Amino acid sequence: MSKLSPEEIDLLYRLEIKPALVPHFFNKLNGVKWLDALIERGYFHPDKLPKPIPDNEGYVSIPSWPALQYLVAIREELREAENVECADKVLKILRDVTKKAYENEISNYRVWWQFSKIIGYIPQDKLKFEDLELVQVWLNDQFEKGLVAAELGEKWFPQLLESSDPDVTGLAIGLLNILFKISFVERKIGSYEKIETLLTYDSWQAENIVNSVAKLAGIKLGLGAVAIFESKLILILDTLKNDSWSSLWRPAVEDHEQNKSGDDTEDIIVLALRECLLGVAESNSGDLQNQLMTWLSSDKETLKRIAIYIVTKHYTDYKSLLYLVLDKINFNSNMIHEVWQLLNQRFHEFAKEDKQRVFDIIDSIVIEDDNGAINVRGTAYRKAAWLAAIKDTDERLSVLYHDTVKLAGAEHDHPDFSSYSSCGWVGHESPIEVERLLSFSTEELIETLSNYQESGRFGEPGLEGLVNAFKNLVKNKPIEISLEFNKLAKLDLAYIYEIFEAYYALWNEKAELDWSMIWPRVLDFATLIVGQDLFWHEDAPKERINFVANRHWIVGSIARLIEDGVKDDSHAFEAELIPQATDIIILLLDRQEGQDISAGQDAVTWAINSPRGK
Repeated sequence: MSKLSPEEIDLLYRLEIKPALVPHFFNKLNGVKWLDALIERGYFHPDKLPKPIPDNEGYVSIPSWPALQYLVAIREELREAENVECADKVLKILRDVTKKAYENEISNYRVWWQFSKIIGYIPQDKLKFEDLELVQVWLNDQFEKGLVAAELGEKWFPQLLESSDPDVTGLAIGLLNILFKISFVERKIGSYEKIETLLTYDSWQAENIVNSVAKLAGIKLGLGAVAIFESKLILILDTLKNDSWSSLWRPAVEDHEQNKSGDDTEDIIVLALRECLLGVAESNSGDLQNQLMTWLSSDKETLKRIAIYIVTKHYTDYKSLLYLVLDKINFNSNMIHEVWQLLNQRFHEFAKEDKQRVFDIIDSIVIEDDNGAINVRGTAYRKAAWLAAIKDTDERLSVLYHDTVKLAGAEHDHPDFSSYSSCGWVGHESPIEVERLLSFSTEELIETLSNYQESGRFGEPGLEGLVNAFKNLVKNKPIEISLEFNKLAKLDLAYIYEIFEAYYALWNEKAELDWSMIWPRVLDFATLIVGQDLFWHEDAPKERINFVANRHWIVGSIARLIEDGVKDDSHAFEAELIPQATDIIILLLDRQEGQDISAGQDAVTWAINSPRGK
């Protein structure tokens, strides 16, 4: 390393006299020859670490540390063999400053961002596993973490993977573990407490990091990286107790428009694990077959779904595991999408005995009514969903599929989903997640919904979100909910409306349900609701403060549901239900008042959209 000239040394003295020139000086400075002189003059001493500056309005500003611009400027030179001592000195600066900040609880994300740009250029043999403690401090800054996470995840992590040194590999695995650290916080909204899962940084940054590191980690680190993401996912599933409803919060393992909450932490970890596994599968960087076998035999349904996805994508490599997938239990709701896609994409490659196994499972499907008798149409409808996956593999299956659809009286629009949402994203967050509502008994559900009190604070989840969540609950448990109609009749009109809307949506989606059993219950429920004097009380039709249903909405919803129930002979409820449906319509017409239409209003539009008009 060359020494400074007399003129350069004189410049350093002049900086001490005129500190205002320091930022400009460091912004232009480069070359490792300056390092020793700057260290001697204390420019990188831990005591120089800038602290946040509060103002009179309760905000803080985070000052920069101009000298660090120089360290960033010389970082590439630190890799050169002749500058090994300089690298040691810079690493000591990073360690000493971070230790000082940690011990004195000093926060400065601008400093940590600069440090995260530098550490990737320190020769890897200089780094110790303990240096990951520096990273944890940087990522725990109370004001900003994403800038640091992006530098470490998208730039430093790939650099570590270029090494074959076991110590550096250990650093990479440790960094991966830190980058995807999971935490849980309890949030109370009104009387309800919810647990939220958080990463250290924002979800959009997390997705970028996953796209940069997950597959690469699988390729380079193999099952070591898989184990990290697996442990994170299991921690989330066990804490939130949402494994058995993973098809609700993550309808498809692959990227799909039905994955409405793709920025939730659990979705991000599923994405990371999926991409990591694809990296392992493509590079043969571990005994993935045994790992998949373990998951396919596991009681963790989310892991099983991911395993089925990998078997589908890499069928040639893992077709020996097909016997674990072709189990009748996997043809149920939580696994429907992944199993259906496996059949649809790979059935033509199945061995003869595996094809027969699929036929046997489909043939064994039976839907029974309340009395235990076989529901012929419901059974055919369920079988048709699975036959849809394989109908194009040969002409015989195509004929069988169409015969089954004819017997069912309807064809699936989305046979690979147990529930398919065709509407847009609802912009109201529920204070209680659907998964949590699904875990309640009927009595607990009624008590929770009836006692819910909205905070009234702007921007917080509220009643509009809760009624939407309740509608999704009904759509996901339509049979169970229909058995509890008498109990649910005591709920607020806002929830009653969502019950009718849920069955309307399911009917129009041609959901795979025993409609011959459901329609009588729905009409009985409608008769019960509109037959109550309380329903026709003068307060029932009043507009609500929240944009939720009143009596007028329910009248229109029932009428619309019955209309769609008889609109098309190929998709209609049983003829013997028409008298009851007629009685409901007559009662609505008898009790639902009309309204006067002024000369300037469109009478046709009013008739179509008013409660009595519907």
